Amino acid sequence: MFGLGRVNQHFTRRIKASNSLKTPLRTMITLYDIPCTLGDDHPRSPNVWKTRVALKYKGLQYKTEWVAFPDIKPLMQKLGAPPSAKSRSGTEFYTVPVIYDSTTGHYIADSFKIAQYLDTTYPSTPPLFPAGADVVASFEKHFIRETVSPLIPLMVPRVITHLQPRCTEFFRTTREQRFKCTIEEIAPDGSEKRKEGWEKVRKSLDTFAGCLTENGALGPYLFGEAPTQADFIVLGWLLWIKTLSPEEWEPISHANGGRWGDLVHATEKYQEFS
Repeated sequence: MFGLGRVNQHFTRRIKASNSLKTPLRTMITLYDIPCTLGDDHPRSPNVWKTRVALKYKGLQYKTEWVAFPDIKPLMQKLGAPPSAKSRSGTEFYTVPVIYDSTTGHYIADSFKIAQYLDTTYPSTPPLFPAGADVVASFEKHFIRETVSPLIPLMVPRVITHLQPRCTEFFRTTREQRFKCTIEEIAPDGSEKRKEGWEKVRKSLDTFAGCLTENGALGPYLFGEAPTQADFIVLGWLLWIKTLSPEEWEPISHANGGRWGDLVHATEKYQEFS
């Protein structure tokens, strides 16, 4: 479950040696993100959060460019940025995060690919993948399937209430096509559907926490004495809940001995952003 045995085996061997590399670099990275009504001091995208905290952890300077949902694809195509993903049929998908690195002149899309790029391009900074990217990719795949999949329907109704007008119509159209119902019908407050959804999320987190404990990961970080991309993957989704649904975040933050709240607290200095 969650691919933790293999992950922990590698991380615990390498994390101490890797934690000493903290050389800040003079570069400027532009990070593209989606605006919301909470203000620029409250970014909301879980996938962009992964990149934000990774940049801060590495000590890399960056600035934010806000891009509305319907403008992402045309802007990225104009800039020559790569798509975030491609379907088997060849359809290209454009979303955030995307970064532009002024030092190399490169655009990189997708939080995982961005993390790999940052480790490769700036090797004198703290590593995001001290045990290599493959083990974290396996972990993320399991985490998304087991925990994020039941979480998304619960959060979509929260997201739309915090979007700026230019983003709202695009978000509603695309999500209602996906869920085949109105956003208001996905998981209404107080409904059995919502209660059942949170129960699935909590059970998944219980299993995840149990696996971590069995592998000797007592916290606050998942696989060692310093954070890695695995921590930032989980953190992005936790911050999504905390930002958009604080009342539902409260019980999650205290679950499993407070492990999830501890992770958020331990990484607060990396959550400051530009």
